[in-house]
Amino acid sequence: MLVLMALCTTGWLCALSTARAQNDVIRGRVTNTDDMALANVRVTATSIPGGVTRETRSDARGNFQIVFPNGTGDYIVGYALI
Repeated sequence: MLVLMALCTTGWLCALSTARAQNDVIRGRVTNTDDMALANVRVTATSIPGGVTRETRSDARGNFQIVFPNGTGDYIVGYALI
């Protein structure tokens, strides 16, 4: 009974760590040539193998973050500010 419980617990922990490892997070800070933060920049990331696109805007400090659950690891990132 203890062996079965240990195996189930170990399998559950492995499943949790695998799920955590699959989230890709792209984060950064958008600045101009004078290193001043740029707010409201549209940041777009597209996964190369899957073609999934996610988009966000930079905050007042120029920071942004995009999360890809079950990410592929390879992305093209674009920035736009008008």
